[in-house]
Amino acid sequence: MSELNRLISLAPEGLPSTSVNVSTERGGTRYGAINLTELVIHLQDSNASGNLNTWDNLRLEAEDPAASRRICIAIDKQRVTVEVSGDDATWVHGQAARVEVFLKAAGGLEEEKAWSNGRVALASQAITLIGVTVTAWATVVGFKAAGVHSSEQSAAEVVWRMALGVLIGAGPVAAVSFSFLFFMHRANRAQLLPTAEVAHGPWWSRASSADKIALLALTVAAGSFLVALATLGKELLK
Repeated sequence: MSELNRLISLAPEGLPSTSVNVSTERGGTRYGAINLTELVIHLQDSNASGNLNTWDNLRLEAEDPAASRRICIAIDKQRVTVEVSGDDATWVHGQAARVEVFLKAAGGLEEEKAWSNGRVALASQAITLIGVTVTAWATVVGFKAAGVHSSEQSAAEVVWRMALGVLIGAGPVAAVSFSFLFFMHRANRAQLLPTAEVAHGPWWSRASSADKIALLALTVAAGSFLVALATLGKELLK
């Protein structure tokens, strides 16, 4: 809310306040006001459906009477699009630069760079989790297999037992690992909250209470399974 208010105050500087229109569309109806505070009040006093604290779009438009300066900012949960135009080149370039600096300070990236960084981060995290899971359990089961190996067991039997142990043991570890990855990206997802503040800090502090409970419950369940597996490990490998 505070960041949106600052952006809406910054963007139309140099334009008449009467030319500013802040709006949002809900259910095919567009609601508008002169600033964000008035828009929130207008929306809450209207007959709009759904959760009025949850928005998926916001738009700012401002233009001077002579049409020499104009700015439009469209915001949704995927991107922020900024258009600055007019005959006053100094104002146009100056406002475009100021808005860009503001958005980057709020964590924004140019669309192409954001897409690339997001895919690379997701892929690297997934590969790391898979590698850690498989390596850890292959090592553990390898030691177990070596411990129960006898002269009557072939190398193929030992390998089969190692693979079986990895499949059985890696399941809960992989479930917890990928759950962490899922909830991490869920906490990092874009939010448009004109009526509240967006939490800052590590992803865990920004995750919802329901997500934290679900992740802790899954971790406890996986831990219980691993304890049982460790207890019955010799029987499983026979």
